[in-house]
Amino acid sequence: MSRACRPLTANEFRLVEKLLSREFSGCEALRAQLETARVSAIDREGSLQFRVSGPDALTFADEPWANL
Repeated sequence: MSRACRPLTANEFRLVEKLLSREFSGCEALRAQLETARVSAIDREGSLQFRVSGPDALTFADEPWANL
């Protein structure tokens, strides 16, 4: 797979924005990182590797879904 980084498409950006629309530990930092995000495809199914800069996001892996 190509490892060339590119900006997110409009649809990809909206999807990540939706995922970050709920409040959880570290969400503000992740939202800030989204503004600098670049991606590259890592498999044929379309999985993406993200490259970002910005503040570190301190999160708990299961917290966003704890109160759904």
